[in-house]
Amino acid sequence: MRIVTIPCRSDNYSYLLICEETRDAAVVDPSEAAPVLAAIEAEGVNIKAVWNTHHHFDHVGGNQEIAKKFSGCAIVAHESDKGRVPGQTVFVKEGDSVAVGKEVRATVIFNPGHTTGAISYLLESPAAVFTGDTLFAAGCGRLFEGTAAQMHASLVRLTSLPKATQIYLSLIHI
Repeated sequence: MRIVTIPCRSDNYSYLLICEETRDAAVVDPSEAAPVLAAIEAEGVNIKAVWNTHHHFDHVGGNQEIAKKFSGCAIVAHESDKGRVPGQTVFVKEGDSVAVGKEVRATVIFNPGHTTGAISYLLESPAAVFTGDTLFAAGCGRLFEGTAAQMHASLVRLTSLPKATQIYLSLIHI
């Protein structure tokens, strides 16, 4: 499996998670379609899923255009985000698994605080987590819907992951 970082907007990242054996891939938090589609074309992969960490536009803005281009593409987000994530077709909860190809597998971590439907995707191999706006390089996302207690519990949960876990952030400015 390989992870490709895609700069989006002026301050966001999206990610391609590529199964190198099958050339199938998932995209995490496509904030806009154009740079994500360019990366997909450059990598020569077939998108099977979009994995959204929460419903904010700077994480889901490219969903529908990507799904339109890749027929049958699953749009994954937390079950409580039903009706708030454009094109959502898969409604996950804590502990659910998502997979693409033979190599890309993740477990859903429910981490409310930034929003009430915030989730992270935890890969076992390589050990990596995609946290959306729950975790930033110098802190955490604002509390738009959740409570301080929820955010604290979510941050404690993420800090309990094995030290070898690579953390992939969505927002690049501090």
